[in-house]
Amino acid sequence: MPPGPDGILRLRGVVVDVVEDIRGTWSLRDPRVIPCLLHEIRHLTLLSKAKGRSIYTSRQRIEEVCWRIPIGDLENSGLEIQRRATSSTARSYWELLQHWEGCERWDGPPASVKCYVESMNKMQSMRPYLTREGYVGMGPARLSPGDVIVVLIGASVPFAIRPLERSARVGQFALLGEVYCDGIMDGELMAGDRPFETIDIA
Repeated sequence: MPPGPDGILRLRGVVVDVVEDIRGTWSLRDPRVIPCLLHEIRHLTLLSKAKGRSIYTSRQRIEEVCWRIPIGDLENSGLEIQRRATSSTARSYWELLQHWEGCERWDGPPASVKCYVESMNKMQSMRPYLTREGYVGMGPARLSPGDVIVVLIGASVPFAIRPLERSARVGQFALLGEVYCDGIMDGELMAGDRPFETIDIA
């Protein structure tokens, strides 16, 4: 849908939540930073659990958050075809953590978890975030507290938008970019009881 004569793009979608906390932008060029990056996700996951919200359908799914987020819940299944992450990906994650905790000096990941580490590359230049309700994910580098996570009708991924404080009309937003938001990537919100809203992108 093209912008209207006023330059505003009017879209329909569902508001997921507001970003509450962010961490540093990921740079994966130096493998020695990988333990710190995984620790950030684990910490945000603990903060999410402490909120006690019912975002996930089972306790098992909650435990999977820490290894799904760093790779956007996608793994390579051969011939560069990506699929939903499986239990083999989870094993690689836990092996990576064990290797990290058993090292006096971290020089990089072992070869056995190479696929997991390579899958993390899709999060290069993104940053972890936590929302008020407890959703954890990865967003664009310029994401800030107060930004809003939305699911737009017709889009295959959620997006981050920012309220424009100086806009001529209340309710206008700037589009920041795509996000990974664990717990809503399979259309759970669209099937729920949240209302559709008009979202004006200036």
